[in-house]
Amino acid sequence: MDLTPILALWGTIVSTVAVTWNVIRSSQDRKKIRVEANIGFILPGDPDKNVLYVTMTNVGRRSVYLTGMGMSRKKKKGEKGKPALFMPARNLPMMLKEGDYNIEFSEELSIFTKYEITTVKVWDSTSKKWRISKKNLRNLLKNAKEVLEQSQNSQ
Repeated sequence: MDLTPILALWGTIVSTVAVTWNVIRSSQDRKKIRVEANIGFILPGDPDKNVLYVTMTNVGRRSVYLTGMGMSRKKKKGEKGKPALFMPARNLPMMLKEGDYNIEFSEELSIFTKYEITTVKVWDSTSKKWRISKKNLRNLLKNAKEVLEQSQNSQ
């Protein structure tokens, strides 16, 4: 009985499993940031003063050096370039290790009435950008509209 075909089949199966495992492992071994944004207030403090807060969480396996955050807005007719709004951050730039997070906030909510915001994003030292989800953007715009309407009605 010749063992060569059996050993060849065994070698093929083992090498296929090893290559598949390495591809899966290397695809998960990367940097990844989850960005979420909403409207809320800071306590202790004035519960009537709403702020935009942006949470950045490192859900990847690599450390990420975040350098900035901002928003994109809808381009106006005849405008050239990328329409973007830079948001000054209190704690950026900063290194986020695996599982770390950072929360930044802005008290300037009038940007939602001045501009048509299309996304909120953060970027790292390699210019890689991470954006909030479309569902998060819809909720953010809805909450911002409600907050701004309430503040106008109370004045």
